Amino acid sequence: MKSTKAISYAIIIISIDILVIASFLFSLSVTESMPVAEPADSTSTRAHAASFNEAGDRTDRNMTFLMLPEEALVKVNETFTIQIGVENATDMYGWQVYLSYDPEMLRCVDVHLPGDHVFSFRITAGDALVEYDSTAFANPLRKIQNSEGWTLAGNCLLGRNQSTFTGSGILCQVELKAIGCGVSPIKLLLDSNFGSFILDSNLRGAKPPSTVESLVTCTED
Repeated sequence: MKSTKAISYAIIIISIDILVIASFLFSLSVTESMPVAEPADSTSTRAHAASFNEAGDRTDRNMTFLMLPEEALVKVNETFTIQIGVENATDMYGWQVYLSYDPEMLRCVDVHLPGDHVFSFRITAGDALVEYDSTAFANPLRKIQNSEGWTLAGNCLLGRNQSTFTGSGILCQVELKAIGCGVSPIKLLLDSNFGSFILDSNLRGAKPPSTVESLVTCTED
């Protein structure tokens, strides 16, 4: 697996494009010109990433992420679902979660937005998470790298005239398949400035003070 630092740097380049460019693309007034989406390695995008690093340092000690179930017992070739949620979020405009797992034991199949997710009654970047496409900035973010054992997902509101989310609720559901025997934690990573976080209506990042994980035990079929 690549180092967390290397992976995280690639993730912030992608996620800033999705959460910043996509949201503002739809929130600008008609008298303003629309921004042009630049390639992920552009100077402009790197500037966004640099500025977000500082914002991502903010810790919201009242907020927590949730991962349910906390423990799971599955058989090889069995598919199961982990639910990711948030408690005590304030003024949430967007979110991102970054999960790691043992690639020899687990494979991420898909990431879903359930019908009662936190933005279900609002206008978001889409009705379902889709694979990241650098040419389609209106898409929510879902990046699966099973060979390296990580999955990234996110979503955000579109427009400035919507009510943000405050409270507790479901962010997404992650569908996984057991492919090998053993024990693997599924960790929600916070050990970088841009791993798992929420954005407020001013696009300021915040993360909880501690991480969560689900412990998965895989047995023979």
